[in-house]
Amino acid sequence: LRRLVEATSGLSSCFEIKQFGRRLLEEFAGNMAASGGSIYSVERNGLHLLHTLDPGHAAEIIPFPLPDRSILRRLLDQTAPLLINDIREYRDLAPSGWTGYRNGSTLAFPLLDETGKVSILLTLHNKYAPPFVEQDKEIGIILASHSRETLRAIRNFNALRESEKRFRDLTDLLPQIVCEVDTGGKFTYVNQNTSRMLGYAEGELEKGYAVLDVVAPEDHPAVRESMERILSGSGKWGNEYTARRKDGTRFPVVVYASPIILDGVGVGMRAIVIDITERKTAEAERERLIRAIEHVNESVVITDTQGNIEYVNNAFTRCTGYPPEEVIGQNPRVLKSGKHDDAFYR
Repeated sequence: LRRLVEATSGLSSCFEIKQFGRRLLEEFAGNMAASGGSIYSVERNGLHLLHTLDPGHAAEIIPFPLPDRSILRRLLDQTAPLLINDIREYRDLAPSGWTGYRNGSTLAFPLLDETGKVSILLTLHNKYAPPFVEQDKEIGIILASHSRETLRAIRNFNALRESEKRFRDLTDLLPQIVCEVDTGGKFTYVNQNTSRMLGYAEGELEKGYAVLDVVAPEDHPAVRESMERILSGSGKWGNEYTARRKDGTRFPVVVYASPIILDGVGVGMRAIVIDITERKTAEAERERLIRAIEHVNESVVITDTQGNIEYVNNAFTRCTGYPPEEVIGQNPRVLKSGKHDDAFYR
């Protein structure tokens, strides 16, 4: 009993399925005095070897469907331990054909997950003092029962790690900055594009750098206020700031941020930051164009596809006497003097 307690305690320290399989098989073999055996995980396409005590004997993958008379097929179908004194006496079971068996006694266990589905198959052979007996099976049942919780924790851990990997892979594909910070503003996660756009080495920003280190000093008060509002749940999206690269160069950005809530408490923020240099350049070009049009002596009128006026310059107002607010949204017919036919205004 003391050994079983120690065995299950050792299993709880495993975080990898292969590590768990090796430890579990060795514990089974040690408690049942067996020198041979294998342990497989049940996957969609077949059985995948986790560990074996007989290197070179067990196949790395046994594809489905399993042979009808195999021990593993029987174990998977009946979902209960299988105790065999001598396999040669069982006409409905077929030996594997391996020549390394010292006797025909076998002990096998299915390990069930929390849903009752078989997730692990474990077999033992070559007991030092054969055959395996009922007491061996009972000890194995206890070990299997206590290992179920560890197996569930490992699968949950692996599922969480896989989910995190998908999150990182997706964010690394984005052309924008994607990051997370703690309540003090220090980076806890950045995607690859964050480092590239800001001029830092991969992993450098997560070693103590904060949001204020990559923002122009004149924007620091606004950033601090925005962070406080976001953490309190009252911040707004789409704030514009000036970002600062490691080399000191700057570029305009718009930031969309939201709080990270854990147990009802804000523990940080996550954000998407978009470089709006092209948009700002286009806006500046538009402003320069408008200023140029405002100073020409010719009347300039811009309409939509329906002919409704969207813009008039100063020369138009001087020429017609109509201020912009009276003609914007109107059709050019508002200027009709009666000296031209209707086609002139279409």
